[in-house]
Order: sequence, then structure tokens, then C-alpha cells
Amino acid sequence: MPLRDATPDDPAALLVEITGSSARVVTEPARLRPARSEVTRLLSDNTKARALTGWTPTVGLRDGLTRTSDWIREHRREGLSYQV
Repeated sequence: MPLRDATPDDPAALLVEITGSSARVVTEPARLRPARSEVTRLLSDNTKARALTGWTPTVGLRDGLTRTSDWIREHRREGLSYQV
């Protein structure tokens, strides 16, 4: 899987889209990176995990969230409330 930038809101917004939820992604201003921060971007890299374990990703973010959402929908127990 290629490297790509993602914000913490990206998976949340994608999950709202996948599930058809009416939820809104809310960002708390106190948790935002300061405008003059020396860190301008964060990028995850799985190179070390691959080197140490031989693991490589085979499922992308959208597909993984879709599969997880489908699994939860199929396996949740009646009468339980699942809230985000």
C-alpha cells in the first residue's frame, strides 16, 4: 500500500460515509495543532513493522472500515445500543 497523508478526521468521516450515519465529525479546538507548530504533517510508515514481522497490509482503509462495519452489523446482538 502506498504512503499517503491522512488526518485523524479522515477515518471518522469515511466511517460516517460508509455506514450512512447522520453523525458529524466534531473537532475540539483545544486538540488542534497550533498554527505556528514546528510539525506541519504526520505520516505513518509501516516499513519497520514489515521488516520486523514480515507483515504487509492487504486491505486498504476504505475496504477495512467497510468490512468491519458490515461485520458489526451482521453480528450485533438485538437490544443492545451501539453508539459512536
